[in-house]
Amino acid sequence: MEFDAIIIGGGLSGLTAASLLAKSRLKVAVIEKSYNPGGSCGIFKRNGATFDIGAAMLFGFGEKGFNAHRFVFNCLEEPLEVVKHDLLYCMHFKGHVIRFGDDISAFAAQLGTIFPSEQANIGRFYRDLEKMYNNVMVANPNYTSPDETDARGALKSLIKHPLSYARFLGYLNKSARSLLEKYFSDPEIFKFFDKITSTYCYATLEESPAVLAAVMFVDNHLGGSYYPAGSTIFLPGKLEQVIEENGGTMVFEQEVTKIVFEHNRPVGVELSSGEILFGQDLIYSARISSNRVCRPQKYSIPRFFSVTTFFHSLRFSGV
Repeated sequence: MEFDAIIIGGGLSGLTAASLLAKSRLKVAVIEKSYNPGGSCGIFKRNGATFDIGAAMLFGFGEKGFNAHRFVFNCLEEPLEVVKHDLLYCMHFKGHVIRFGDDISAFAAQLGTIFPSEQANIGRFYRDLEKMYNNVMVANPNYTSPDETDARGALKSLIKHPLSYARFLGYLNKSARSLLEKYFSDPEIFKFFDKITSTYCYATLEESPAVLAAVMFVDNHLGGSYYPAGSTIFLPGKLEQVIEENGGTMVFEQEVTKIVFEHNRPVGVELSSGEILFGQDLIYSARISSNRVCRPQKYSIPRFFSVTTFFHSLRFSGV
């Protein structure tokens, strides 16, 4: 059996890639080793009670900011009811409870009481980042990769906010720590921001890219955090529905054990059942659980790419 695209892994990123492709009338197949889709965005039941597996906070459903989830569901023409969290979360730091809400000015004032020597710098830091975020991310939200971005539209945005774009581009190839060093000197505040990047970027200040951290520091507040009304299971359920309604194939309880090559190019996958599926493109969105599966980063082959490359701008948290 041959498909236009085979997606390895049925978590949120894999389902998103598959649903967008299926909506575009491409023939897709999703391979998922579990008995249901969604990855950590799912449920389990114990003694009559239903529990979320992992994800409880989802980003990108807001009215303001860089809302990739809302963009996806608009493209799919699928409504999804979500409930906004009043607080993103609370952080315990040096005996203080720091509350992350949607009012950046109030948040900056809160930090100023904890780091009084940096109070003025904190306000300046968040004002600068919020202005850049609004000019670059909000004024002209772009969900396409650079090679697919309309050059004229990008030029208009650049001309309209040249200083913000220059600042944003200046963060490329720099660490989050180098960004903070332009504003702060108190070692304790660096520890605080290190906890944030470790939570959201899964890396320290030295390891986190400045361009990613700068957006995240603001989007944590303006973008908001949401929960699908009823259960997180409704999110992957909607994506799976789009896939199936548009002729896509969901393959459950099967694991990809081998990438099939012809003339040194990937052309398909072999499943744990022994069945072979062929695809024009292979999209990787799963964890490696077998040494027999070829790791995609070992190959520089256009037809075998990660879902991050396919739809790089989606941001999922807790998933």
